[in-house]
Amino acid sequence: MSADGSSAGVGLALRTGRPEDADHLAEVFVAAWRRGYRGIVPDRVLDALDAAAVAATLRASLSRPEQTAIVALGATGEVAGFTRVGPDPDEPERGQIYSLYVHPNASGGGIGRMLIERGLEVLGAGSRDVSLWVFEDNERARRLYSSCGFVAEGAKRVEAEFATEEIRMLRPAGAPPRPDRLSGAGRSA
Repeated sequence: MSADGSSAGVGLALRTGRPEDADHLAEVFVAAWRRGYRGIVPDRVLDALDAAAVAATLRASLSRPEQTAIVALGATGEVAGFTRVGPDPDEPERGQIYSLYVHPNASGGGIGRMLIERGLEVLGAGSRDVSLWVFEDNERARRLYSSCGFVAEGAKRVEAEFATEEIRMLRPAGAPPRPDRLSGAGRSA
C-alpha cells in the first residue's frame, strides 16, 4: 500500500477518496441507485436523483476528517465504486459503513467485497463493532453483508427522503466472514 492509501489489484486500485472525487462518486451513486433500487425504492425518489446535489453532499462528506472514503478505480482509472466509513452516529464507540456503491457496469467482480474489507480495516473492525443500514428488501446487498460477518440486529428505520424501510446490521468486533456465505451469490456486488 502506498502513502496515500492506494493499493493495486488485477486491474483495480483502491485509494482514499478526496473532495475532488465528488462528481465521479455522484455518477456512481446515481447509476447504482437507479439500477439497483428499482422496485425497492419508489420510482419518484430514483427519478428525482440529481447528480449535482449528490456531488455537493459527497464533497462535504469527503471534507470531514472523521470520515474516510475508499474509492475503487478500474483499469483505465475510472471510478468503479466507493464506500464511506466512520464512527456510528448513534454509538460513536462503534464504526459504521455509511455507504457502499459499485457502478452497475463494474458489479459482479468482487469490488463491493474489496471495499467492505478495506472499510473494515480502516474502522479497526478487529477491535470494535461495525454497523450499517441497508434497505430491507435489498436481498443482494444483505447476502453480501452477511457473508462479511454482518447480522440483522432488529433495528429498523424509514428516512423520509427515501420512503423505504431499512434494517441495521451489525458485525461484532473481530467477527470473521461467514464461510457458509462465501458462495458466488454473496459476491456479486
